[in-house]
Amino acid sequence: MKSIVALFLLLFLVGYIPLNAQMVSSPQESREEFFSRMEQRAASLAQKMSELSGKEIPTASSTFDQLDSTVPESPGLPPAPSATNLKDTGGMQGDNGLLLMESPPDDPGAERYEIVPTMQDTHGKNYLLPFVSLSVPSDVLFSKTNGGTDVNFDVENERGYGLGFKIGRRFENWDLGVELNYNRFSYAGQYRLQNFDVGYTGNGDVLFLFAHGGLSLPIRDYGWLRAGLGLGLGSRTQSLTHKLGPSSSPSVTSESTFAYNFNLSFGYDLTEKYNLFVGYQFQNTGDMENYESLSLHLFQTGLMTNF
Repeated sequence: MKSIVALFLLLFLVGYIPLNAQMVSSPQESREEFFSRMEQRAASLAQKMSELSGKEIPTASSTFDQLDSTVPESPGLPPAPSATNLKDTGGMQGDNGLLLMESPPDDPGAERYEIVPTMQDTHGKNYLLPFVSLSVPSDVLFSKTNGGTDVNFDVENERGYGLGFKIGRRFENWDLGVELNYNRFSYAGQYRLQNFDVGYTGNGDVLFLFAHGGLSLPIRDYGWLRAGLGLGLGSRTQSLTHKLGPSSSPSVTSESTFAYNFNLSFGYDLTEKYNLFVGYQFQNTGDMENYESLSLHLFQTGLMTNF
């Protein structure tokens, strides 16, 4: 036993002194050369120990080779990202080999925009709207001098009906077009003339062509709201029969006059092409002989076709 220990000490001194001298003599030696020489020295010492003991002493390199061959490959690990796919993933590779993804900046103050479709986008460029109306005319002052006698009374108009159509072109949420509108109503009543009550009957007709424009706003996925104005020129005719005797005949007054209207309407999308239309229109015509201006309240409904 003592001889073995003495042999180890002798071998250590033999190997250490030259090694130390070489390290001092060549301070600029590279790390790879140093470890290579250490491995060769260890292999030489292992060979000498094998000759003394009669047993094979494994070297460091053979031990590492054996361990490396026994470690199985892990099937669950993904392959390391290559330089070609880093651009595709929008990231970069760090010093530790991990793939670092670039995340977008989270700025709560950043402005976000949402594209809202217009009426032109959702319903097309053009439309055609035929409609019918329930007419509620206002009372009209009738004034006339007959044989030196002034006749003044309010004509009490009754409800009537109307029909017409609109055609227009959309520009985003705005539209321009034309409207043809006809309404007919009647009236009956009586007025006081000196000491007598005089009955009267009659009817009125108004026909106007309007240039109109408006603004429409889509309502989610089921309809729209519209507000519009119109200016027009047309004809107003009113007939009046005074019941003064069995031979009473109507007096008819007809003139061309200007008019304007204001309307509010709602549309319900039956399909992309057809919309159910309901609306209200206020229409006012100018004065004419013997009659003051006439206002009409029109409640309309129709079927709009988009194209």
